[in-house]
Amino acid sequence: MAFTPTTSSVDPKSLWTHNLYEQLIADVQAYLGAIDVSADCDAPISLSKSHQHLSGGRNAINYFKNYFGPKDGSGDPLTDQQVKCVGGFGAVGAGAAEDATEIMAAINDLPATGGVVILPPGTYNTGNVPINLAGTDNTRSNVTLTGFGDSTVIKVGDNWDSSNPPIYFGASSSTGMVLANLMIDGNSAEQSTAHALVDFDTASESMIDNVYFYDSKGDGADLGTGEENSIIGCRFEAIDNTGITGTATEPNFIDSILIRNCKIEDCIYGIVGSGWRGCTIARNKIRGARTYGIHLYSVQNTASIKALSIVGNVITECGFGLLFEQKTS
Repeated sequence: MAFTPTTSSVDPKSLWTHNLYEQLIADVQAYLGAIDVSADCDAPISLSKSHQHLSGGRNAINYFKNYFGPKDGSGDPLTDQQVKCVGGFGAVGAGAAEDATEIMAAINDLPATGGVVILPPGTYNTGNVPINLAGTDNTRSNVTLTGFGDSTVIKVGDNWDSSNPPIYFGASSSTGMVLANLMIDGNSAEQSTAHALVDFDTASESMIDNVYFYDSKGDGADLGTGEENSIIGCRFEAIDNTGITGTATEPNFIDSILIRNCKIEDCIYGIVGSGWRGCTIARNKIRGARTYGIHLYSVQNTASIKALSIVGNVITECGFGLLFEQKTS
């Protein structure tokens, strides 16, 4: 059953009205209601007005179409083959049981052109299995992994020791990846080593949107080595190292990255990196970083920083606010 919202013809730049919102909620509930909740999800599916774009914010229609709309520009709605609920693959979201293998099964069942994997409310324990949005064979693009705000939690399994981060975006050929509308619990008290919770890896034109990063023994998000990636509207709290980090060595750069409207609190560093080019850091709130709020540096002959736009950020209660530095080694 393809998802076709009544509001699909609305201009995505239009503002929300109460009637549009209520109609969209009814359409989504009718669509998801076709899923056998008891058999497939083991948890009720609801669209509570929490931390998610369906809450009626400006341009929420546009965001919604990004998650559930076509990825190839054809205008066709997603098919059953392109929309997967992880419950149908055995994920239970009960917190203790490992669910990452089942999440990967849902991603692997998508075509190479991508689609949407839905995580209903619940706590999904990764065990020691990394979640690769490009699939086990690293061949997919345009994959969206989306939950229902803070009621959907991906919890890092105890004593994570994989060489990969818990969630990453896959191969250099991957584009259009989206991680959205969920919480990631780093479970730091049960970790023996530090690691980033999410890594863009080598994917490009991809996005982390409205994700709550919490309790990491290492970093929150690693920008990887792709280009034109975005981190928008995310929260980072209780991060034992850096909220958002990225390092590149010439001739490579971390290129054309957008970090906007994020809130970073209670970290050692807020945003840190080297080898950045053409990036924008705008309208973020960084509070309580114990060293630097924003620290961008170049290393002589190996990692320049150039053509950056840093505007409208609020940095408070940090050891240092904003630092640009030229290192010799």
